[in-house]
Amino acid sequence: MATATGGDSVGGVQIDGGQIGGAGTISPGSGDAGGGATPDGDGPTTAQSVLAAAGDAGASGQPALAARVAAIEAKLGELEALLQQATQAMAAAEQARQLEKQLQGAGAVDVATAAAVIAQKVGGGTIADIASEVAALKQSKPFLFRSGLAGSAMGPATKRDPLTQLAEQAVATGDKRALLEYLRARRGG
Repeated sequence: MATATGGDSVGGVQIDGGQIGGAGTISPGSGDAGGGATPDGDGPTTAQSVLAAAGDAGASGQPALAARVAAIEAKLGELEALLQQATQAMAAAEQARQLEKQLQGAGAVDVATAAAVIAQKVGGGTIADIASEVAALKQSKPFLFRSGLAGSAMGPATKRDPLTQLAEQAVATGDKRALLEYLRARRGG
């Protein structure tokens, strides 16, 4: 619940100078403007709390005060709905981020396609569900993921020539005989 103090704005509704309907006052730092109302209806409503705080304002001030309280409650309801929508959007965005992270870690070739396939199955699942679905997708559709073998555009590596092998052997071992063997091969004889 929001706390209203003199001159503050609660949900876009300005409380002017701490006065409500000109009768009672809300003093700065007076605490919860709702008077302890709970969403499940255990306590008094915001309207009841404000009317009680306003005291006996007379017959003419009550309707205006009640209308203003009703407007504030309506605005509060709208803000709570917006908060719920934002929370749901944030949860969906976090799940999409986790899914993409899992797919990239698994080596997905096309993350968007793999994410679309998994999103249908997971729905609002947890991170553990996402990880198990990524593993299952990798088993069922391996073409969506990179293989363990790193290929090249030029095909598989060919055997190196014997001269290069002799040179590498001579450098690696430091043996004089390996060096002489390399030099003879290089000379052609």
